[in-house]
Amino acid sequence: MLKFAISYGIWVSLLFTLLYLEGLSPLFFISELQTQLTVELTTAWVNVFHIPVVQQGRTLILEHGMQLQILQACNGLVPYILLVSAILAFPTNIKSKYVWMVISYLLLVVINMLRIYFITLVVIDYPELFTISHDWIGRYSVGILTLLIFYWFTLKVPFSKV
Repeated sequence: MLKFAISYGIWVSLLFTLLYLEGLSPLFFISELQTQLTVELTTAWVNVFHIPVVQQGRTLILEHGMQLQILQACNGLVPYILLVSAILAFPTNIKSKYVWMVISYLLLVVINMLRIYFITLVVIDYPELFTISHDWIGRYSVGILTLLIFYWFTLKVPFSKV
């Protein structure tokens, strides 16, 4: 367990440094691409479901004037970095790790889109519930689902005593 915890801490530090810290990360463009993907997917479901919002770039403008901005922190990369770090630290074969990193990415993109969709639907009618729907329900739901994905991963992959 100690080996896992140390490895996890190293992976989290490395991946955040490489991918997420604006101005410091050599691969920060990946975070920008993820944010752009989030914006494009948001545009798609706004159009498909005919949500009554106007979208200007990374901002959804609701009929009552409230604006929802899709920022870097909204792109779902933080839970993915935390999950991938746990997957990489877990003692199993590399093939299982790669497969689960892809599965996890796809699941977290869908989960993040559902989170943004839910928040938008709530604040269209109840703008005063933004903080509860975004900060509490949205963030904690993604956190819990990320932990469940990791738990599912640990149940499905072979454990290696290395």
